[in-house]
Amino acid sequence: MFTDEENIVQDIQVEEALGKSDHAVLHWRVVVEPDTICDRRNVAVKYNYWKGDLVSIEKHLNEIDWLKEMKNRTEQREKAGSI
Repeated sequence: MFTDEENIVQDIQVEEALGKSDHAVLHWRVVVEPDTICDRRNVAVKYNYWKGDLVSIEKHLNEIDWLKEMKNRTEQREKAGSI
């Protein structure tokens, strides 16, 4: 076992020879721990856009009267005093 980290390999045991050969069976324990604890609440959600139903999305977006929608939004902001 080769490693560049200290104490990652522990409890090395040399067992009996492998058959009639001079090679032995080795058992060991590898200690693997994360550098930091992962808090699942901070994991970013990544969407797979390639699996989206793009034909249906395009159809839906084409049915929207965008000029009317943007005009309504502008009027709402003006009424709220944000513009």
